[in-house]
Amino acid sequence: MGRTTVSFLAWAPTAGRARDLAGDLGGVARTIYPARLAARRATPLRYVVSALATVAHLVTRRPRAVVVQNPPIYPALLCLAYARMTGSGFVLDNHPAAFGAKDNAQARRMLGITRFLAAQANGVLVTTESWAEVVRGWGGRPLVLHEAPPRWQVSPVRALQGRRPRVLFACVYASDEPVAAVIEAGRLLPGIDITITGDPRKAPASLLDDLPSNVHISGWLDQQAYAAEVDACDVLLALTTEPTSVMRAAYEAGYAGRVLVMSDTRAMRPLFPEAVVTDLDPESLAESLTRALEDFDRLVSTLPHIRDRQHSRWADQRTGLLQILGLAAEVPELVDDCHSEEVMNVLHVDGPRVVRAPTKGGL
Repeated sequence: MGRTTVSFLAWAPTAGRARDLAGDLGGVARTIYPARLAARRATPLRYVVSALATVAHLVTRRPRAVVVQNPPIYPALLCLAYARMTGSGFVLDNHPAAFGAKDNAQARRMLGITRFLAAQANGVLVTTESWAEVVRGWGGRPLVLHEAPPRWQVSPVRALQGRRPRVLFACVYASDEPVAAVIEAGRLLPGIDITITGDPRKAPASLLDDLPSNVHISGWLDQQAYAAEVDACDVLLALTTEPTSVMRAAYEAGYAGRVLVMSDTRAMRPLFPEAVVTDLDPESLAESLTRALEDFDRLVSTLPHIRDRQHSRWADQRTGLLQILGLAAEVPELVDDCHSEEVMNVLHVDGPRVVRAPTKGGL
């Protein structure tokens, strides 16, 4: 087996970002998450198994460059060791939680290690210029980088006349996601249907016990099933309480040509100026959804411009990523082939059944 050009590594149950970045650059996406060890008490053992799988991937694939998601910090340490031994490129993909945002106490305790890794890396991917300034203060080389175009395609948005509007909230039941407000907004809007993605086992206790009939829990979705939900929806919700997050769902709305309702944050507002913004209490969210549906035709007319702008923004960010990876002269402008791999199959819930996820990541 020849050397892989670039590997995108994540110790996480979903592979969407790594898969799309790898697909665009002709690399390999490797998502490692031993789902049978998902319980909190099994975390140390899960990390040991994940570390062994990471080392096996690096040894067999021998990537010339590696991009590794942080948090957690541990795969980044392994990738730095690999980079030093082989002379390969090493890039940190720092999500806001890596800086201790989103109530990530473990990441806050590990900030000294994150700072060390940032200074050693060829580059550090961040969501906002404010995080870029932090990385520069650590002696690192930041690059603001968001989302590559997804590897799936959906049909054009449909007219609303004569049917119930469908809303999709892509979430993982993280602490910054206002799931309760979405549920209560659905209760206030019985004329629409809302689907909430994500593994319901991660939801806070009793949160999903009393759902209105128009709010549906999809369970964890693989790539194909998630694309089908995007295809079926009219409005995508991208909601967070973290002001520095740039929600993947917001970019998916633009690429897929769907109306976007999103949190009114300083990070999101300039990137998605046509979106309907909302506060995160149920009443405000219901009002914003109503406004999006009442103004649906006008909002739809802006979607081609939004898609073009996102592709242009990605082209610029992609060039920067190739430069810090040292691959600018080797990777073609557009790569259609994607190698997406998962070392460990991820368990997800579909209704009352627990089923095994396919090898493509999703939500």
